[in-house]
Amino acid sequence: MKKIFLVIFLTVSMSNLMAQEYSKKELKNIKTYLQEIQAASLAKDPIQLTKLIYPIQTKDGKDYRKRIVARILENNTINGGDFAYSDKAFKMIVDSLYQKFKPIPEELYLSLSRKTEYDILKKIKREDILIFDYKNVHIILIRYKGKLQLLFWENMNKLSKPIKT
Repeated sequence: MKKIFLVIFLTVSMSNLMAQEYSKKELKNIKTYLQEIQAASLAKDPIQLTKLIYPIQTKDGKDYRKRIVARILENNTINGGDFAYSDKAFKMIVDSLYQKFKPIPEELYLSLSRKTEYDILKKIKREDILIFDYKNVHIILIRYKGKLQLLFWENMNKLSKPIKT
């Protein structure tokens, strides 16, 4: 899975300049969704966090959301890489950086949907994929069943301080 997202974010970094902007209403929806994650994290509520994450299964059929929720609940400011999370860094995104979310550019979507070995992106319409690419922090949100869901992030702690990778 890590290989897929490495390809995604190398390509996202190059394509970010071509991304469109979201309306104020859509940005407000993004912020509200991120606040839901923040509240569930601060409440240490694994059930609510799981509901906010896109249902991904590993190759062996396990629910990948459990790993993601565990990383959120660790709230470890030192971790780097996939699903590195701290309340401090996430607060920065919720407070102002959420405005950096962009629709995925068509060229990037086409490229990634051809390369994704898990077919995750092939199941999702381009207009339902939101990307964040700022200071080597990458986040993918998707609209799933009418609601935003977290698909992936990496290096979030780079927003708040130097980290170990």
